[in-house]
Amino acid sequence: MSAVDEPEDPQIDAAFSAPCVRLRDYLWRPRIAKIWWTGSLVWWAGFALAQQTGWLLEFYETATAGYLNVLFYPMTIVAVLGVSFARAKLDRSDWVMTAPTHEQMFPPRSVGGMHDPASDPLDPRSGVLHWRLLRHHRHRK
Repeated sequence: MSAVDEPEDPQIDAAFSAPCVRLRDYLWRPRIAKIWWTGSLVWWAGFALAQQTGWLLEFYETATAGYLNVLFYPMTIVAVLGVSFARAKLDRSDWVMTAPTHEQMFPPRSVGGMHDPASDPLDPRSGVLHWRLLRHHRHRK
C-alpha cells in the first residue's frame, strides 16, 4: 500500500489547511488595537512633553493619570490583546495543554531526602551539582 492509497485524517488536513495564526493579526489588525496603540503613543508623547515644559505636569501627577499610565503601558496592551492570540493558538491546536502526571506534581524524594532532586548534590539527577561534588571529593584525596 503506497502513501497515496492511505486514508486521509481529517484532523491533520484541517490543521494544515487552517491559516497560520500570526501575532500581528491580534496586536495590530483589529480596530481597537490601532486605537489603543495610537492612544498610548499620544499619552506617552504628552508625558514626555510634560517633563520638558511643565505645564501638563500637574495633570500627569494625578491619580487619574496613574490609572491611565497602567492603561496605556505597552505591556498592558500586549497582555490584553495577546489573550485572543493565545486562544486562537489553542483552538488551532498548536499548543496543547495537558494535565500534569502524578510524578510531575509530586516528585519522589531525592537521595539526600530533599523534596527537589535537582538541588540535592547527593542525587545524580541534580546534574552539574552532583558532578561538582564528585570533583570536589576527588581533589581532596
